[in-house]
Amino acid sequence: MVPAQATTASVIGSSSTHVTAGRTHTCALISDGTVHCWGYNSNGELGTWDPKFFKNGDKYASNVPLMVTGGALANKKATQIAAGGYHTCALISDGTVHCWGFNESGQLGNGTNTGGEVPVAVTGGALANKTVT
Repeated sequence: MVPAQATTASVIGSSSTHVTAGRTHTCALISDGTVHCWGYNSNGELGTWDPKFFKNGDKYASNVPLMVTGGALANKKATQIAAGGYHTCALISDGTVHCWGFNESGQLGNGTNTGGEVPVAVTGGALANKTVT
């Protein structure tokens, strides 16, 4: 395997400011504050619910970057990203944190153990009413 540049419409002409990789997916933070992910999507790691990647309830992978859209991240700009094994979190410019993907052990921080294909806000606990830097 040799390194390859991500070359899809979602990132062409953009500057990546940060890249993070989970166990089976990779995400890039673009200079405009958007997040783009690619790879395996068995647990919603790509952060977008796109019907073309779902067939009969099965989730498929994407070998090109897809922009993370919808959910709690809609119309917000990320400043940092970090990926875990099967989930990703983004620090938002307003000081909130939003996560998506696998959540069996509460990785998304929203008080549930239900995974999600779209970002959810980290709520409650020690971060309630706090600004994350």
